[in-house]
Amino acid sequence: MHALILDADLRAAHAVSLMLQAAGISVDRAGLAAQALELGRRHSYDLLLLDLILPDLSGRQLVRRMRAACVGRPMLVMSRLPQARSTALDAGADGFLQKPFGRSELMARIRRLLPRAGKNAEDAPLDGAENIVALPRAARVGSEFRSRVMAEAIQSTG
Repeated sequence: MHALILDADLRAAHAVSLMLQAAGISVDRAGLAAQALELGRRHSYDLLLLDLILPDLSGRQLVRRMRAACVGRPMLVMSRLPQARSTALDAGADGFLQKPFGRSELMARIRRLLPRAGKNAEDAPLDGAENIVALPRAARVGSEFRSRVMAEAIQSTG
């Protein structure tokens, strides 16, 4: 899975990037709308995560242009401004996430968006156990994982 994060706040973009990478999602980042639009035209992203507060484009214009450049891609808007929810959704975003947020809420939102984009929700990352998503169900014993299987999974991902 490949995601694009657009956020002028470099620390916020880095934090979201780390959350996604921990879940096995590759990430590209942009700090300006112009950069994100160019990346969106050149790459086929599975997911777009956008902040509406940018120096080069208004939030409503951004969502509309990203929607045109990345047709059919799920778009999640992240913002500190609660009033941005209606702006984002009215402009065509698929979801909204109020900043600050944690990894579990971010991953839950992503799982909700993937079926809309034709992705398999079971392939979406899990909260807290992202590195062992690929383990077969047969490897589970109740809610615990066999130690050997878990150790092998961790070694193969790291």
